Amino acid sequence: MIKRILVLGCLIAAFVLLYSFSQAQNQFANAQSSQPATAAAVPASQPTTREVTQSLVVLRPTKGNTAAGWMKFWHGKDGCMVEAVLTGLTPGEHGFHFHELGDCTGDDGKTASKHFGPLNVALGESDSNKELHNKWKLGILQADKDGNAKLTKTLDGSFSFEGDGSILGRSVIVHAEVGGPRVACGVIGVSKVE
Repeated sequence: MIKRILVLGCLIAAFVLLYSFSQAQNQFANAQSSQPATAAAVPASQPTTREVTQSLVVLRPTKGNTAAGWMKFWHGKDGCMVEAVLTGLTPGEHGFHFHELGDCTGDDGKTASKHFGPLNVALGESDSNKELHNKWKLGILQADKDGNAKLTKTLDGSFSFEGDGSILGRSVIVHAEVGGPRVACGVIGVSKVE
């Protein structure tokens, strides 16, 4: 089990390093071929990068926990999609949610703040609008007897990669149970589509 976690961790780290290296090379190449510094700047309202179509979250355990893995989010033909692979969970159900801030620096995951929903709505941990709140619970991860969970599903709600309601730069929290303590946290970043 530990060997699998180490291999998964090494693969994820290698992916992140390779992706970061390729991005740095692209930025360097673009800087070399750009217009002279005296050229007019592009207005902030005009996008300067390609459209984001997929995001990746690398989940790391909070203090005292072993849950780790990754999630991808994208817009599929049937709606908004999530794919998740985790290890180190306790057997049973685990809730997972978007959270307001992309900050996983606290050892308990609470620096990620409150649940996050559509139109930049911070849902809070016990929002009075249960219908809206439940729509933005991303689902349930079912961990097997070895603590492994895999999930691919169409979400009930929708999400965006742009504007005030964007999920990019926010976080995903995985809970000990459906809504218990936070056992894993990861920041949502841009992913390359293969």
